Amino acid sequence: MRRDWAAAMARLVQPGTGRLVTLLFPVGKFEGGPPFAVDVEAAREELEEAGFVCEELEAVPGEHSLKPRRGREWLGIWSLTEGHEGRAGSSSSSSSNSMP
Repeated sequence: MRRDWAAAMARLVQPGTGRLVTLLFPVGKFEGGPPFAVDVEAAREELEEAGFVCEELEAVPGEHSLKPRRGREWLGIWSLTEGHEGRAGSSSSSSSNSMP
């Protein structure tokens, strides 16, 4: 499911100029949910496989999180590589969706 999400984000972000901002929560290793555990490295791998480059990925400082979420949030900023085909078909879909 996360691979599908990463691919969907790659279709939405403009290669070269667009950015994807993620707030990963809840980061940790535990069973059950929701919310279901997020593994930072697994999320990075899925996004990189979809063509994203990590510009920034770091834990949110405790003073910027709600008390019950402290230490379990990570902020990521991603760009899509210039030659990526994530928006493949966008020219044909934009022409078919344009107003007369």
